[in-house]
Amino acid sequence: MTPPNPPTRPSVRRAFPSVPGAIVAAMLATVALASGLAACNSTKTERRSAVEDLGDKRDVALRVLATGETQGYLETCGCESGQIGGIARRGTYLRGLRGPNDLTIDLGNITSGSGDLRRLRREAALDALAALKYDVVVPGRGEIVDGEAFVSGAKARGLRVVSANVTGPDGNPLFEPWWVRVLPDGRRVAVIGLTEPIALPPAGWHVTPPVAALVSALHDLEGKADTVIVATSLPEPDARAIAESAEGVSLVLAGATPDPDVTFDAAGRALLGVVGHLGQYVSRIDFDASLKPAFTWRAWLDEKVPEDTEMAAIIRRYKDDVAGLDTQFVDKIVAAKRAASFAGSKSCESCHGADYAVWKASLHGNAMRILVEKKANRDPDCVPCHLVDVPHAPTATVAAGTPGALGAVTATGTFDADAMGVGCEACHGGSAAHVADPKVRTPNRDGGRSLCVSACHHPPEVKTFDVAKQWEKVRHGGK
Repeated sequence: MTPPNPPTRPSVRRAFPSVPGAIVAAMLATVALASGLAACNSTKTERRSAVEDLGDKRDVALRVLATGETQGYLETCGCESGQIGGIARRGTYLRGLRGPNDLTIDLGNITSGSGDLRRLRREAALDALAALKYDVVVPGRGEIVDGEAFVSGAKARGLRVVSANVTGPDGNPLFEPWWVRVLPDGRRVAVIGLTEPIALPPAGWHVTPPVAALVSALHDLEGKADTVIVATSLPEPDARAIAESAEGVSLVLAGATPDPDVTFDAAGRALLGVVGHLGQYVSRIDFDASLKPAFTWRAWLDEKVPEDTEMAAIIRRYKDDVAGLDTQFVDKIVAAKRAASFAGSKSCESCHGADYAVWKASLHGNAMRILVEKKANRDPDCVPCHLVDVPHAPTATVAAGTPGALGAVTATGTFDADAMGVGCEACHGGSAAHVADPKVRTPNRDGGRSLCVSACHHPPEVKTFDVAKQWEKVRHGGK
């Protein structure tokens, strides 16, 4: 599934341009906790599988496990090998590692899309956070867009939402500005939430400048905590600015970054930690006996990590719900292809038998079968790239409810997964005219190989795609 282009993110500086940078730094520096935390001088960040990380259960005073920016990616789509992420793998990791002194924090932006699809993704993501017993959820821009739907959904599931800079019409915080965990030895860990500013929040809502809200929260917490974690949905540069200036803060957590290997470093006074784009990994920060960050990891949720059964069940329910949104979804795509002069791959077989056989045996020829097996055959993010074909005839193919059915019941029957996929015309273009008169050439005589990357084989699902290399797997036509 491909999320829409994210809105432009305003920086912390642009969020309140009237305040000079030196004053912002001074505002933060003047507010310190009574404990007077020292800077974290160095940490080591490693990249390794979450399975390997599960074996490292060293005894620590405090451990923070942070996720965020899931953006509706509840599972990997399987469009290429080696994909990472998914809540089912996340569940295995969190349940296998988390100890009684660990804090689990999500930095928001849990969903994507619009309408009912967005709602279903949000509900499934909230179900997962609740089942995994997250301690804190910080709302991101996506949650602010969702407004009351997010608030009521989180409340119904008993999730603790923390943000110091989201206020209502009366100017009071809509969420808890912070939360304090008391460790078994009596020491207190405070988590302050900060939400990324948004231009058009719901009516009556306001996302105030994050630094000013942090200053106020630190002032109110003075003497009430032994260490402070600032959990934000801010992009990495803005969170870094806070980490460089804020006294009394041991760790600043940031939202996603385009760089999957950005360094976790001591950015001035506090350690800066970044969560994974599209939920690809869990950030782990271990604190030493003095409650300072000492070790950091990215636990990559790769194929070695088995799926948690409860999370897998949430995904199945989500897929069932999506399938029920529009039972005519596949029919509409087929109708659009017919309108674009698609004749269907079966129409090619009589004249191009050898080429048709190559296609039929390829992954392209089985693209819809793959979705049926994954129960994603009516997911609007998957089907458009897997169904670029039409049945050979508009009449019935297989009976409704048979094992090969797509489940899109029409007046003429049910489409057969084996009859469709990424067909010949996905590359050659709509060829009904060519089928009617072989003298009329197909629109893309060279097969349209240049369209592969722009049409389907692109990030975030597919990160590396070599057209020349992949062409050898489906070479036909003597070229």
